[in-house]
Amino acid sequence: MGKLVFKIFFVLLLLVGASNSFAQLISMQDKLYYTCKTWGFVKYYHSRVSTCSVNWDSVLISKLPQIQSASTTPDFNDALVDLLNAAGPMTLSTTYFPDTLPVELKRNKDFGWIASPVFRSDVRAILDTIKNNFRPHPSCWVVYASGYYSSPYQVTFLFQPYDSIGLNVNTGTDFPDWNHRALMLFKYWNFVRYYNPYNYVLDTPWDTTLYNNVIPFVGAADVKELYHNFLRITQKLDDAHVSGLTSSNNVNTPNGTMVPKLRLKYVHGMYLVAESLIPEISRGDAVISVDGLTMTQWEDSLRQFYAAGNESVFKRIMCTRILSRYTFGEIEHIVVKDSTGTSHNYPVTCYSPSSSFYWRPLYYADSLRNIEWTTLQCDIGYVNLSNLQISNVNKMYSDLYSKSAIVFDMRNGLGYAFANVVNLIFPNSIICTKHLIPYLPHPGTYYWSYGFRGVPGNPTPYSGLIIVLVDENTQSAAEYATMQLQALPNTITVGSQTAGADGDVSRWGPSNDIMTTISSVGIFYPNGDSTQRIGIVPDTVVYQDASKMRQHRDNVLEKALNVAGCYLGVKNEAKLSDEITVTPNPSDGKISLNFFLQYAPTSSTIVITEAVGKRVFEKQMTIYSVQHSENIDLSKEPPGLYFITINYGNHSKCLRFLKQ
Repeated sequence: MGKLVFKIFFVLLLLVGASNSFAQLISMQDKLYYTCKTWGFVKYYHSRVSTCSVNWDSVLISKLPQIQSASTTPDFNDALVDLLNAAGPMTLSTTYFPDTLPVELKRNKDFGWIASPVFRSDVRAILDTIKNNFRPHPSCWVVYASGYYSSPYQVTFLFQPYDSIGLNVNTGTDFPDWNHRALMLFKYWNFVRYYNPYNYVLDTPWDTTLYNNVIPFVGAADVKELYHNFLRITQKLDDAHVSGLTSSNNVNTPNGTMVPKLRLKYVHGMYLVAESLIPEISRGDAVISVDGLTMTQWEDSLRQFYAAGNESVFKRIMCTRILSRYTFGEIEHIVVKDSTGTSHNYPVTCYSPSSSFYWRPLYYADSLRNIEWTTLQCDIGYVNLSNLQISNVNKMYSDLYSKSAIVFDMRNGLGYAFANVVNLIFPNSIICTKHLIPYLPHPGTYYWSYGFRGVPGNPTPYSGLIIVLVDENTQSAAEYATMQLQALPNTITVGSQTAGADGDVSRWGPSNDIMTTISSVGIFYPNGDSTQRIGIVPDTVVYQDASKMRQHRDNVLEKALNVAGCYLGVKNEAKLSDEITVTPNPSDGKISLNFFLQYAPTSSTIVITEAVGKRVFEKQMTIYSVQHSENIDLSKEPPGLYFITINYGNHSKCLRFLKQ
């Protein structure tokens, strides 16, 4: 019996030993994941590495073979110790450094990973020493941008020699080896990790993106596979800035760049022809399939490559990418459904997209294509901001100043004249936006800054109705400009969801021939509401439709005229059932909220905040009549812009008023 017990004990001992040995094995995926995070943390936080006293790139290249060959967790930790020791001693601080930043200003400063059980106690001790003794200081790796086209808070690597690119190679002619591909990815991932203000709104956590993509990226067999794997990583940033500005000199984007002489617009579940130079295909026709694949099948195959913050901008990207092909003169087969519902299969030829047809602004009322400004029906002004020239701003304002309403079209981008327009129409200098600025001496942290527009004491501000037209093509500067106009209480936005990609763009290249970007400055409304991925939420939502596109009519512009009280003598969409106004506006602080509702009674909550977000008034009540007025006295509050948020029933509305 004793021998049997001893044998069982011996077998169990062997099993436990085998289990412990197995548990100490570590995968290449885990090694690269933790090495990337460790290397990047030391790069930005170590006193010697962050000031470029150590050639940190060379250190990584020299240590990667040891990391690669480590098969167990202890071996991997030995390699990490060698890596960390190569940074040299961390300067020990003799001063206390309090961490008092609110959460929204340090979302990218996350050191929870240091406590991972993968790390041995001596590795964690070194990492903790770096973390605990870090003090904010200028870094050699990042600077604020300079130059005519740069904003003062744009993060850049382009104007100084240290880190403008990941590798000083052209991947098409000098394809990097395994170690250098790892260096490319480590640099890029950590750049985004510490300097992208929108990491917190990603569908896939940035850590997860690294873990899932590190092996395919470093294992790429050629330049095409490398670039396409890089696109799969950038796609996880959910930002149309990234998608539109990521490129390779050696590899075409998936599907290529040649396109037929068609332009599409996604409306109500269909890809409609917005413009056509192909006689058989007409404006308003719906594209059903391309080369045998449905539009949904194309979307599913291409989504992995294109960053987009919302579905509206993703569909906009697909309007081009689904039709794209690699070869000039290539024939693709497009099935379209015409106005009668009949399907047709047409072979079409793909050409270079550099033609003026393809890149010119997309208009539905052709008469507005080339004008800067004009007067529409009912004596309403219209300004095409993509065409308006700076030299003509004063003349435009003189012509339209007396109009009861001016329509500003933001659907085709923004020219350079907008700042001059704002200075003419704003009554004063007004807080329009709130900016999340990266604080470069302390990687991963930010501070708030406010964006003002207008000039003090403008003697001739515009007092009429301002209507801004937006859609999925309203992106970046156009979204920012729309937010500025929305700071005025007499502004109404009409259209559909915008791209949700705002903020200054910072460029960075993994190599000489591959370039990408991030939105490096966060843009918010003064009350803290974000537009990233959400876009501008129109006051009145309206889309184009096939029948009016066939008639060369602009459905969104017609709705804007309706909002201005002009109905053109034709049947149009009905006005909103519910209407809430604030009067007078501007005011001395004594205002009335006027409710015109379809149904009553309904519960309501009114919240009023200053432009900087401070709550100054709140009230809950029940509205018993479809017509109701609520008087509010804010005369004791300081002058400025105020936001009124009204939640009633299942609806919500935001109004603005200016206290003089």
